[in-house]
Amino acid sequence: MENSPFSRDRVNLSASPAKTTPQTQAQTDLTMEVVSTSEIQRWMSTIEQYLSEICTIASDGKLNSEQKLKISTLCRKVGNGTSEMAVQYQSLKQKAIQARILNEDLKQKCNLTDHILDLTKTIKDSSTASFADMVKKGSNDFVRPKNLNSVAIYPNNNLKSSDETKVLVQQMIRPEQEKLHIRGVRRTKTEAL
Repeated sequence: MENSPFSRDRVNLSASPAKTTPQTQAQTDLTMEVVSTSEIQRWMSTIEQYLSEICTIASDGKLNSEQKLKISTLCRKVGNGTSEMAVQYQSLKQKAIQARILNEDLKQKCNLTDHILDLTKTIKDSSTASFADMVKKGSNDFVRPKNLNSVAIYPNNNLKSSDETKVLVQQMIRPEQEKLHIRGVRRTKTEAL
């Protein structure tokens, strides 16, 4: 059987070259794996059996019409089995390509999710004090402006001017003696200080 023309050693099993696209070229760069299913294995063993029968008949010598008919029938069976196997292989190959593309897409989405989680964690870690934390009153020691109280003083008599009220307030309070700092004394529209 090893010297027979039907031996597997002499048969070239390479597929016809297909048009290469960037996606298929990237897929061919990966190592090719042989994926076998029970149906493909069954068809392969049947083809082996038919081929060995053909080789046995052909090696007997003279062929009569019955032997020729048997060879023809066996060759048709081999052809049908091979085409059935090719259809199943193409279907399996297409499913494997789809699964690989889906797997790569899921990996990219997982990587993107991981990057987003890392970014949100970094943002949360870097901004420990939010604006709301700074506004609310709490035990946190934030840099806050000095507490300045604004007081509007109105005279009892509407006939007095703001300047007169200002002088009167400064005489009553005496900021130098009380060690007070008065700043930003200004008039309002309603003649108050």
